[in-house]
Parts: sequence; C-alpha cells; structure tokens
Amino acid sequence: TYRHIRLGANDAFNLIVLAGDHSDSPHGATGERIIKRGDLLQFDIGCKYKGYCSDLSRVFVVGKDPTKRQREIYDKVLSIQETMISLVKPGLNFQDLNKKYADLLRKLGFEPAHGLGHGIGLNIHESPSVGQPSPEYGEYIAEPGNVITVEPGIYISGWGGIRIEDDILVTETGHEVLTSFPKELRIIG
Repeated sequence: TYRHIRLGANDAFNLIVLAGDHSDSPHGATGERIIKRGDLLQFDIGCKYKGYCSDLSRVFVVGKDPTKRQREIYDKVLSIQETMISLVKPGLNFQDLNKKYADLLRKLGFEPAHGLGHGIGLNIHESPSVGQPSPEYGEYIAEPGNVITVEPGIYISGWGGIRIEDDILVTETGHEVLTSFPKELRIIG
C-alpha cells in the first residue's frame, strides 16, 4: 500500500492477509490470529491507478521452508493457473474456461470454492465474468481489450488455502499477463 501511494495509486480494495488455517477461506476477513513460523500467508492486494484497478494474489511461507504438502498444493495451483492462462485468446468462452478449471480441480480431488476469475477495469469486479454465466448477461466470449483475473485456488478446511492471481489482457492474437510479481513459493520473515 505504501508503494502504491508513493507511485500515485490508491488501494483498489482493502488488503487481505490470511494466515495458516485461517487462509482456508477464499476471501476471509483479517482477524487477530497470531502468525506462526511455517504458516501459509495469503495476500490479496490491488491498486487503482488513473482510474483502472489491478488485483494480485500470492502466498508465502513464514520463516521456514515449505512443507511437502504446502509445496504440492502450491505446485498444483500454479500448474492450473498456467494452463488456464495459456488458453486465453479472442473467441474463448469464459464459462467454458471456468468449467475446465472446475474439472481440473475435481480431478485432483478438490471442489472449487469460487470461479476462476472476473473482469477487472474501472471496478475491481466487473464484466466479463469468468465464472458461471449470468442470468442477466449470459455467457461471455473473450474479445481483444478484455482484462480478466485468473485466480485458481485450493482451500482445505483446517489446513489453509493457496490462491495465485494475475491480471490478463486479451489481445488480438492471444493474451498478455499484466502482473509481474514473481510466482515462486517464497519464504518471508
């Protein structure tokens, strides 16, 4: 947030930081839980610059190397995200992409806790939807100029959750990833 303000941006929404087993909810509320060594630390942050929003999620491990399970779940989420991003191009039905995401999660033994993503622009959540078709708007077909998030997540009750989120621009010939924060599972603290 400090860097956003220093560079002329404002927060697009309140920063979300969830630790340990409290990160098992996709958009849980920050609480008074004490962060411990070995905890997953899930960040969801966004800024608004010149009227346009960004949205980014990353997860870290506090103070020590990731456990085998943390690494396995992280690698699954990252693989799903890379696969879903690789499919983004003009003409893509976003609801079909969301279905592929849900099918991949189920194949791995997990249920989706939220849709694959959402449109982003002047508002943090706007059309086109990258989830279920809307009764009001129907299905969404990708067009050059659409900006969406791709944010797969795996959430395990009582253990924690991992979500990796990036902003993607649909171009004339495919897509461009607009966010650039590194994706490797890092240790902080």
